[in-house]
Amino acid sequence: MPVKTDWPDFFSSPNFESWQELNCSRTLHSRFQREVQEMHEYALAENLVQPRLAFVSMPITDKGKDWIGLENGIELSNASEVADKFAAADELILAVGTIGDGLETAAAEMFQNKKAIKALALEEVAVAAIFEFTNAVFSAIDEFAVTRELQASSPIYPGHGSFGIEQQRTVFEQAGGEEIGMRVLKTDMLFPAKSISLVFGLGQDLPRWDRKKDCETCKARENCRFRNSESLAA
Repeated sequence: MPVKTDWPDFFSSPNFESWQELNCSRTLHSRFQREVQEMHEYALAENLVQPRLAFVSMPITDKGKDWIGLENGIELSNASEVADKFAAADELILAVGTIGDGLETAAAEMFQNKKAIKALALEEVAVAAIFEFTNAVFSAIDEFAVTRELQASSPIYPGHGSFGIEQQRTVFEQAGGEEIGMRVLKTDMLFPAKSISLVFGLGQDLPRWDRKKDCETCKARENCRFRNSESLAA
């Protein structure tokens, strides 16, 4: 059950704005961009971003239209999207990761101290950080697949499409989320808030897709505050 906590130069300034290339990003007012940049530097100086990843690779033992059976009797149910897209996979990689709760804790304190603009800017930093972290996770999984002389697919997230959010608990438990300081709440959401759970197919000639496509099929797309292109003024 690999655990990765060493991410050299993660979230450095050259990478900061790359998440805005996604369909769910928005344009920020220039004055607010300066606040965001200052909060980015503050986050780095205070070590508020602490990326951690845990994952496990499990052989597929059986599958149906909307479920996949894994070794040791583990099953992902309510998972027709996984069963369909990863039909050719030999294994599944179940992964969970987080950037920690440092950013959200600092933002909450800023709100309490009536520093709302700085708090909002730090929230933007947190969103950019989790997008950057997700990219880093993709790379880490690809590297793992190469060591097995296999290929990793693009990921599917619990709660996305026809993959039930309640399956997040299974992914978390099998991947070893507790080892990196995460937990699953009664609502099946992850804590810290800026965390992710993912399922990859592992095998040969598995599907890969542009990450922007995830926005087009996301259940939260109509209400997502990062989809509109309006400026956020300071």
